[in-house]
Amino acid sequence: MKYTTTQQIVNIIFEGFEKYFEGFRQITRSVEGDFKQENYQKIQGVASQRQGLYNQTLQSVLDQILNIRPTLENNQSDWAYLKQEYSVTVQNHSAGDIAETFFNSIYGRLYNYRHLNNEYLFVSKSYYKHRVTKGGVSAIYHTYQINDNHLFETIHQLLLDFNFDYENLDRDVGLITATLQQRVSPRFLKSHTITIEVLKSVFYRNKRGYIIGKLQVQGILMPFVLPILSVERKVIIETLITNPNSLSIVFSFAHSCFLADTPAPSLLIEFLQVLLPSKLTAELYSSIGFDNHCKTVLIRQLNAHIKKAPDEMVLWQNQTSTSMTTFTLPSFNMVFRVLHDQTSTSDKEAAIKDKYRTLSQKNRVGRMTQALEFYNFIFPKEIMSTQVLEHLCTQAPSQVKITGNNQISIAYLLVERRMVSLDLFLKKANVMARKLVMQDYGLAIKQLALANILPANLSLNCFGVSQHSRVICYNYEQLGWLSDVQPEGIHRLTQQIQAILKNDPELKEVLTEKHPGLLDKEYWKQLQSRVKSGEIADVPPYEKGLPIDNKTDMYSF
Repeated sequence: MKYTTTQQIVNIIFEGFEKYFEGFRQITRSVEGDFKQENYQKIQGVASQRQGLYNQTLQSVLDQILNIRPTLENNQSDWAYLKQEYSVTVQNHSAGDIAETFFNSIYGRLYNYRHLNNEYLFVSKSYYKHRVTKGGVSAIYHTYQINDNHLFETIHQLLLDFNFDYENLDRDVGLITATLQQRVSPRFLKSHTITIEVLKSVFYRNKRGYIIGKLQVQGILMPFVLPILSVERKVIIETLITNPNSLSIVFSFAHSCFLADTPAPSLLIEFLQVLLPSKLTAELYSSIGFDNHCKTVLIRQLNAHIKKAPDEMVLWQNQTSTSMTTFTLPSFNMVFRVLHDQTSTSDKEAAIKDKYRTLSQKNRVGRMTQALEFYNFIFPKEIMSTQVLEHLCTQAPSQVKITGNNQISIAYLLVERRMVSLDLFLKKANVMARKLVMQDYGLAIKQLALANILPANLSLNCFGVSQHSRVICYNYEQLGWLSDVQPEGIHRLTQQIQAILKNDPELKEVLTEKHPGLLDKEYWKQLQSRVKSGEIADVPPYEKGLPIDNKTDMYSF
């Protein structure tokens, strides 16, 4: 391929990426105004709008490329030169990591994600130099140096640096200050300078925004996170999160993504990783809306792990699905799902895929796991146990291909966070842990329903328990929408719950005490009416304290 044509194609891809990235940022920036105006319905559609922009831009770029090089599809080797030139173009871009994944998507889509050569992809290695405009990582956050004598004044300035009309700024600053004085040792406050670094981007999701920061003193680090609400177009600070486990739940894989603007995603991720060291880098990219790059990073992390993994893939503990085989690598905290042939040859396959894609952009209220879709995913054959390989070849032979270079290609693969299934958790847990998780199971069903998500099968083995003991549904196969349920469906729903409780007296005692409405048809009809009226589920991912009536008392300080 001529150099001029190569450069033309590289320019088309890069210009397409820049158009997408700027559009992504414009859509994201618009959320601040919607939050202030309490236009929550519009905020709900932003995630799908951004993904739609990605797909539209990809197609536009492909059309332009094929217009000047119609035979490119027949010359895969040309992509070696394209990759080389493109890597030079994007290596100093502030979003070069996302730009590399954009290139991968163009290449993959051209060949319908079949027979791809990893040498032509930015997968095994990134050429991105991890640079940003002058100021480096500090360009994305504010820094405040404080001690006990100036704590109130510094927090006051911190909040003023965000462009919000606060309902009662002095009250909120006073509550934050008092909380810090309780949670930070007095000896640190009086004798050492405290540093607070706060991201300039506010993280929006559903009805809330989050001011994300970290507090450091004498080598000790803790989160400094302020959830905010807009009430009658005045902003209030709802609480202060300083517990790392609480912050991890806020960033749970079971939530929809945040809407946070940044010119340098990798630097934002670098900041978050300090606060959330147990999260995979891939998960953090997904949490800010870069699902495609999340998949690129996940492949890199998985491949790097496999090279030194001491174990092999095994069937997952809970093989209850009749539609999928699920397996896992014990040393890597993810599960892999493959559709059975009896499913993939029917309309059911399309229905399942549609559910996964719809839920990925929907408000999942922290109760529905995230699933990532991959096409023609490659595993080294030696990582597969004989048990898993035989099971796949029996149940999904059309999905599995063993290549001549000792690799296994899976046509359509779903990847999710691994959890302990709820039924197995209850068998092994102590009395107190069982009671708490049983309560959370009932709460999860109610919160999912308020988000218009209704699993047709509410059996315990359709739910998992996260590392923070939260109950999360992972059964996408039989999902429905509460708004669509007919009266006879509500009757069957309450009967199903009664049948589940009939075989478990302990669970029955807990749910009838804590969540009696689950057995009441009128309760379900009221929930359905709320959903149909357009109510947006308001489920804060942290403790707010006792229920309150006065909006000015909405604190758990």
